Amino acid sequence: WLWWFLRFSSAQDSECGRPEVPAFRMLGGEESLPGRWPWMAGIFITRRDGTRAFCAGSLIGPRHVLTAAHCARDFRSKCNDCRFDVKLSNFNLESDILSPVRSFIVVEVHAHPQFDYRLIDTYHDLAIMVLDRTPWRSRYLMPLCLPPPSVHNDMFEGQNATMVGWGLTSCTDTPKFPRQQMQMQITVWGNDDCGRRYSEPTINSSFICAGDEIGGKTAYLGDSGGPLMIKYDGRWIQIGIVTFGEIETPYKPTVFTRVTEYMDWIQEIILK
Repeated sequence: WLWWFLRFSSAQDSECGRPEVPAFRMLGGEESLPGRWPWMAGIFITRRDGTRAFCAGSLIGPRHVLTAAHCARDFRSKCNDCRFDVKLSNFNLESDILSPVRSFIVVEVHAHPQFDYRLIDTYHDLAIMVLDRTPWRSRYLMPLCLPPPSVHNDMFEGQNATMVGWGLTSCTDTPKFPRQQMQMQITVWGNDDCGRRYSEPTINSSFICAGDEIGGKTAYLGDSGGPLMIKYDGRWIQIGIVTFGEIETPYKPTVFTRVTEYMDWIQEIILK
């Protein structure tokens, strides 16, 4: 495992965050293209009454998917009648015609130790799901880069970032129609401005906010646990994890867990 991880780390500069499918100008919330975001993960839960998608994540390591901790509550409770699966290369949640979907079983979940499952809490809302085997890289499947040490908390304020998802905005969302992958360009806010829009929770340095000043562009296209990404030094890096937002309230940005605040913990889990 250590050998694989060192190989993965040494190859990150050339392999992670560089999709082979070219970009096109984003005007708003719109359909993506197969392979455009090859690290996107759909998280599914299977119970006696069937299987449904309910969260998203991003492939960041050999078998590691980064997501929100609140997406792992059922896994934490060790329910006997359910199973967690992750689907990669999953352009459409209900069809694998346009891209070769690969399914994996979640065998471990590491939630941040300061996240409290007993509370409806948004602080430290991140978890890493470990898959049962290592995905093979292809044009439809590759990892997303984590922020390098040169990235600091306030350097992206006012810049455009990208959010991708299928519109799975809550754990009770049951898809009733095909969930095509969508993409959206939004602006990174300063935490002071973001904090003025939310009375609770306090927007501290563990959060990063992004949205549209005009209103309308919020987490309705993103998924709980999905990534907020930015192009940095020629490759895509993850700077946030979808935590919460007020879908029906304009002029409020989506709030993300800030990845740079938790890099030591993330690297510790991947190295295990």
